[in-house]
Amino acid sequence: MGKYVMTVEIDGQRTEIQTFANNVESAIDNIVCMSAVDKLFNIVEQETNESWDFNEDITELRELRNTLPDNVSVMFGVG
Repeated sequence: MGKYVMTVEIDGQRTEIQTFANNVESAIDNIVCMSAVDKLFNIVEQETNESWDFNEDITELRELRNTLPDNVSVMFGVG
């Protein structure tokens, strides 16, 4: 499991938070599930220092995810 540091926007303020996940896609899903987070700007995987840049409002993605039944797995890729 890796540690991911994410630059996000919460209540109009840019801040860094960290999450733990098996891959970057799961780290993004963790952030999408956090209702306080409005935007995602950057992700850095701490062990490898690999970085992904975004400038995305994730509220629509959260709304879409919330429509899925609990027994549905969410799988996607970042590339």
